Formats: sequence, structure tokens, C-alpha cells
Amino acid sequence: MTQAIALSEGMGISEDRFQNMMKRQVQQQLDIFAARLDLNHYQRGKLEEIMLMRMMQLRTRFGPNGPEPASDTGTPMITQQDVDDLAAEILDPDQLREYDEMREQEDVSRSEMMATAQLSQIAPKLGSSEDQKDEVFGIYYDQAMGMNSGMMEPQAMEEARAQADEQIYDILDDKQREVFETLRENSAFGNFTIIVLSSLV
Repeated sequence: MTQAIALSEGMGISEDRFQNMMKRQVQQQLDIFAARLDLNHYQRGKLEEIMLMRMMQLRTRFGPNGPEPASDTGTPMITQQDVDDLAAEILDPDQLREYDEMREQEDVSRSEMMATAQLSQIAPKLGSSEDQKDEVFGIYYDQAMGMNSGMMEPQAMEEARAQADEQIYDILDDKQREVFETLRENSAFGNFTIIVLSSLV
């Protein structure tokens, strides 16, 4: 079981263990940034601060029953856009160009991973044709790319999922639609929370 799935399936880990896990993930990302961008101590410290805060919000925002409404937490989510905005403030022009290239590559890679994960959930069960697989992948890829500016609020995530489901429904035949409806009744199916967490840790 991945760390992300452990988080999404009950958050049944101690606070200390969770914090240590998040710190390790952030440090690994910062090590990559440091090697590529030649960060100074101040730059690394500022990025570490906001990245850790973002990760720690997962503890309260994403629980065993999926995303919680923003109003339940009282604290706005720190998004990837917030991290990018900070980077734009503290990096010099050469560093920022390299950072932007890294982020663009990460967005594409993350979106491909998320689309592939979701496609693998439904294609075998639906008996999808190759053309259908390509279309479904494209729908999920566009959905994922739409999230890359930051972690969407739970309501927006649900709306994005519903829109993707409608687009997929339109390309299925009657028998496949019946199977798809059955799959959608399973709360674990298409759980973007799990996939999002996988992309963040």
C-alpha cells in the first residue's frame, strides 16, 4: 500500500509519523530543486516552509470519507500556484526559468499518471475499444491538467469528476453504460482524492 493510499484510507497513522513522512517527501523534492536550481539557504528555507504547510493541510482536509468542505476547516488550502508564486518572488531569472521548465514537465507527467490510473480502473471492466481508451485517456488527462494550478477545493473536484463521467458516458454503448453506472455507484471508483494524494507525496 502506498503512503498516499494509507492517507486516504483512514489517515490511521500517528501525527509524528505523518509529519516525518511529509518532511521526508518535501526534503526529497527540495534536494532536486537544490541540485537543478542551486538554491541558497534562504530560498530553500522559504520553499520548505510553504511546501510543508501545504502537505500538513492534507491531514485535516482529506479524511477517511474523502474531501471535506473548505468551510469545515476554516483555512484556505495552499495550492501549487501559491508555491509557484513564492518561487517567482525569491528565485533569480535564471533559476525561475529552470523552475518553470521543471514544473511544466511535472504537470505533464502527473497528468499522464493520473489519467493512466483512472483509465486502468474502467477499461478492462467496460471492454473498451482502443479508440474508446484513447478518448477516455484524453478526458482524464484534461481533467488532471485542469488541476495543476493547485489542489482544487472538494466541490470543484466533484464537479470535475462529474463532467468527466458525463463525457465518458457519451462515448459508451448501452451495455457499457450499464457497467459504468454500476462502477460509479462504488464510492472508491474514480477516487480522485487517492490519485491526487499519490501525485503530491
